[in-house]
Amino acid sequence: DFKDFFPSIKWHDLKPILQSWHASSDIDWELDADAENLIRRSCFYLNDALPIGYPSSPIISNVVMFSLDVEISSVFSDSEKYGNVVYTRYADDIVLSTDKKGMSKDLISAISGVIMKSTSPVLLLNPKKTKIGSSSGGTATVTGIRVCNDGHLTIHRHHKDHIRLLLSLYKKGSLNKDEHSSLLGHLSYVQYIAPSFYSKLQKKYFKEIAALKEK
Repeated sequence: DFKDFFPSIKWHDLKPILQSWHASSDIDWELDADAENLIRRSCFYLNDALPIGYPSSPIISNVVMFSLDVEISSVFSDSEKYGNVVYTRYADDIVLSTDKKGMSKDLISAISGVIMKSTSPVLLLNPKKTKIGSSSGGTATVTGIRVCNDGHLTIHRHHKDHIRLLLSLYKKGSLNKDEHSSLLGHLSYVQYIAPSFYSKLQKKYFKEIAALKEK
């Protein structure tokens, strides 16, 4: 996990990338001082930090992080040293996995070294949120998702129970209206992550789910 990820990304991290794109583009598009100031004022705070919660922030962060993501992936391409490593990042959440045992400290050390050398953006790892796990003999949990031995994904039982409870309350007319959108969000999430569980919900709460989606 990156510490203060979005606020650590600044306007000066994005600006040279935009200018480089503009200089090398075959398409004629305007990037003068007025356009730069518009992007800066619209997408960044007054202190030039990337805001948390803006719809543009995840896209901008991915643009700024692209080179660093490539560099990190390149470091872990040494399969003889690190095993077959898979590096994934979703905003500030980083996941590293390998088929080589006993590599946890080496992987953390390697990625820490790359991040510490980065000057754009300047980032720090959050050691308090660093977790090490193994799927040996069971399932692994990654950012709240359970990865089973056969490779399929599912969610925790308490999450399933919570969704069932919300649907039951909705069916009885006891669910607050301000929680309807939250329930829809849960359903969209499980439809993507755990489709077999979603199918079971559909069979039991078909009318309720259909009514929610019509709102």
